Amino acid sequence: MKNILPNISLETSADGKVKLITTDAELLDYIDDYLTEECDVEQESLVIDEQSANVFVIIFPKKYKLEEIEAYLVKLDPSEINRIYLLNNK
Repeated sequence: MKNILPNISLETSADGKVKLITTDAELLDYIDDYLTEECDVEQESLVIDEQSANVFVIIFPKKYKLEEIEAYLVKLDPSEINRIYLLNNK
């Protein structure tokens, strides 16, 4: 697992799909909007960890590589990511 920004990490699954993992719904919404609207990145599915309602995973189609998703994410301001996270997690 590779931490990209505060409270956001990326990993590649056994079947080669990139997974974005976060622990906040507001942050998930922000990242999802950014990737789909600003970067034209499609997602394959969204998974909420059933054991912990606080783990959200976006799974991308195989056509995306981890480095590609990472390149989009590092353009975001870490302080803005942290601000959004703190809205629900003080």
